[in-house]
Amino acid sequence: MSELFNLEASSKSKLLTTSRSIVLISLMVQFLSAQSPFPEWVPPLDIPLATSGTFGEIRGSHFHAGIDLKTKGREGLPVRSVSKGTIVRVRVSLSGYGKSVYVQHPNGTTTVYAHLKKLAPPFEKLLKDIQYQRQSYTVQFYPKGDDWQVDTGALLGYSGNTGGSLGPHLHFEVRDSKTQEPLNPFDYGIETPDNQRPIVQELRIQNTQATHLLPQQIPLQKTNDSLWTAPKQYFNGPSGFLIRMFDRQDMSYNKNGIYSLEMRINGSLMCAMEMDRMDFEDSKKIKELIDYRNYRNQKQTFLKLYDPQTVEATFIDYYNAATFSFEEGKSYKIEFKISDWAKNTTYISFFADGGAPQKVSEQKPNHLPDLDYRYASEQSSIYIPKKAFFTPIYTQFRATKDSLFVAQDSIPLRKALTLDFRFPSSATNSKTYCLARVNTKGKLSFIGSSIQENRLVAKVSQLGTYVRTQDSIAPEIKPLNFKPQQWVSRYQYLTLTVSDDFSGIHSFEGRINGEWVLFEYEPKNKRLTYDFSDRSFPDGKHELEFIVRDNCGNTQTYTTEFFRKYGLN
Repeated sequence: MSELFNLEASSKSKLLTTSRSIVLISLMVQFLSAQSPFPEWVPPLDIPLATSGTFGEIRGSHFHAGIDLKTKGREGLPVRSVSKGTIVRVRVSLSGYGKSVYVQHPNGTTTVYAHLKKLAPPFEKLLKDIQYQRQSYTVQFYPKGDDWQVDTGALLGYSGNTGGSLGPHLHFEVRDSKTQEPLNPFDYGIETPDNQRPIVQELRIQNTQATHLLPQQIPLQKTNDSLWTAPKQYFNGPSGFLIRMFDRQDMSYNKNGIYSLEMRINGSLMCAMEMDRMDFEDSKKIKELIDYRNYRNQKQTFLKLYDPQTVEATFIDYYNAATFSFEEGKSYKIEFKISDWAKNTTYISFFADGGAPQKVSEQKPNHLPDLDYRYASEQSSIYIPKKAFFTPIYTQFRATKDSLFVAQDSIPLRKALTLDFRFPSSATNSKTYCLARVNTKGKLSFIGSSIQENRLVAKVSQLGTYVRTQDSIAPEIKPLNFKPQQWVSRYQYLTLTVSDDFSGIHSFEGRINGEWVLFEYEPKNKRLTYDFSDRSFPDGKHELEFIVRDNCGNTQTYTTEFFRKYGLN
């Protein structure tokens, strides 16, 4: 379809002079539209679509399950159902997808619209009824009945920045309704203009018999717009390639993920990847599918193009061998084909000779994946279950009075470990104690834990240094758009800000004249907003009470009075 539009643009003057050509082009467009598997689908936004994230791209801890659509840096743009269907799920959370809507369609797919600011008026009212009924901002429910049916293009809500969003945008997904497996939205006609080839950032090769050694960089040179080459290389023994790359769509400067990749050695297909469908379970394997050590230490993401042996992903296949062994005296042609969904393609091609195998010494592992381990000191312990590591590894443990070092954080974990610390004998209030992880800059990050007898217990999915610490400081609450004793008759909203210096906000509750009222929360700007149209109160003085609790159980209460006449705003 994009080739047709390019032809149309390049021959515009000729087409305008020939009515037969206009008719021909019109018939071609109608024919192509008729052949589309989803001709009835419409874009979820009314503006030209521009992507800030593509399907399947690597997001550190997971593979992106949808596409991110830009909203021009604004909130409040109409979000529409791409096809007729029924809203089958609504969820409001402080993290993750924030305020999100799930629409099931007759063709066997379900579409997801996330980080919304509000739902469309009739749905927002039904949502608020449930929130008031449960007296909770965070809710999840599965609607039933005709009230939740929508037509193609129907207004579902308005774009926002709720949940784990880092900026205003619409996260859009297509899922298989039966399996809930994410599908590539580009395959369903929700696509953006793209005339740019993928970009290769770096190619490396890893000695797979000595994985403690750093990979070797291959010096790529850009020959032309589509081809990268390298001087003849010399590789020894069993090896695997790693690649760092990205793609851009038109109208976007974001470094997005690629769609497909093929790697061949002497013409034989060694590895192939295609991002049409994935499984949420794939994200649990991401630490083994990327160079996790480099990701932790350098914040760079290299995809492994050799079989990790211990995991399988739905979107990538390894052929012929887990790794490739370069033999002395033999020559090899190595080729890569990297494409985006619009079939813009970048190639890598170079030659290599095999050399004599090098003798390398690997650290002898002291932990095997198929065994349980427990390390304990006087104050702390760590339990490592079976299959916690992807491969045999060498680990170290060091304990002090208040800390526990559990190997380097560049070692990936397949399963969570169980960490526990005793309360100090001098502790007078155990509720103020909590666990934290120490990053490379010495900064503490809170870890959720539970109290079991006289110990703090937590599940951790990352190695490194953990400490027992205290948090006795309650969150802070401030009025934002009003002052105590103020008349707010012409105000539509009442807004507060909340902040916590360590563990983060766990829950909050607002009441006016003793009656629970809904405060909408946007964590990025630490803002909570009450809409006066939700409830009517008698004219005059009103008492506001707002309570917020952090993840360590510290509670802060803010009370004030305001005056209001209803019906004036």
